[in-house]
Amino acid sequence: MSLGERTRPDAPTYAEDPAPDQARALALVDDFAHLFTVLKKWRQEYGEELTAWAAQVEADDVENLPA
Repeated sequence: MSLGERTRPDAPTYAEDPAPDQARALALVDDFAHLFTVLKKWRQEYGEELTAWAAQVEADDVENLPA
């Protein structure tokens, strides 16, 4: 899961979904349910209005994530 970026001040509800290697915050978990714990912590850190997106990937090495 990566943290979305609000890049358009003229459209406050719009957020880009940056690639994992360009995201401000990234979480890799073994179980989808763990993402909710991460999301809760992100809300504490970044505020209630938060955009995040998640995708399933196979990753053997954190340094070499798939596109």
